[in-house]
Amino acid sequence: MERIIELANVSKSFRSQKGGTIQALRAIDLQVQSGEWVTLKGASGSGKSTLLHVIGGLLTPDAGSISVLQEDPTKLRPGQLNAFRGKNIGFVLQDFALIPNLTGFDNVALPMVFTSAHSSEIKKRVKNILARLGISELSDRLIREMSGGQRQRIAIARALIYDAPLLLADEPTGSLDPDTKIEILEVFRELHAEGKTILFATHDADASAYADREIKLRDGTIL
Repeated sequence: MERIIELANVSKSFRSQKGGTIQALRAIDLQVQSGEWVTLKGASGSGKSTLLHVIGGLLTPDAGSISVLQEDPTKLRPGQLNAFRGKNIGFVLQDFALIPNLTGFDNVALPMVFTSAHSSEIKKRVKNILARLGISELSDRLIREMSGGQRQRIAIARALIYDAPLLLADEPTGSLDPDTKIEILEVFRELHAEGKTILFATHDADASAYADREIKLRDGTIL
């Protein structure tokens, strides 16, 4: 199988409000194969989100090497990095990061609004992805009028607008009730069956049952 993610000796630290240093990642080595579902388990502060952000090119590591889909995000210029992320990586977040006063359609279309894509192409893509996830009826509904599960489905649709091969999910079921959580996990299961590579950060034991592999983190280290 093709290796889609490779991290070698990756470390990342932050300055604390008190002027000290917080070591978020410590010499991380990680390989993920194409089409694999990997669950990142660990308590809050274990480094799960930082690891996803480094892989997704949102953060630059202090040390080590990184390869994502045969590209090193740290070597790309800002415009190149944005284009690379848009085409190859879909982000799904716990807080949905949706705009409440816009419709489901407008939120899903948002990543394409500032591109050169024609309005007819945007409409076609959004319509197709909403249908693919079985949520066409949410197209004209405002986000603020949706349930938590509906909002998360819209967030997943937005992450898939470019049909990215890699999905990075940061606690996507953390704020959902148990029944809705299982429904969202089933959506990810279907995407995984279609060949998507998924990194799924969570502290929830239920999510691990869906994954090919589980990686546990503690204090920025893979156990």
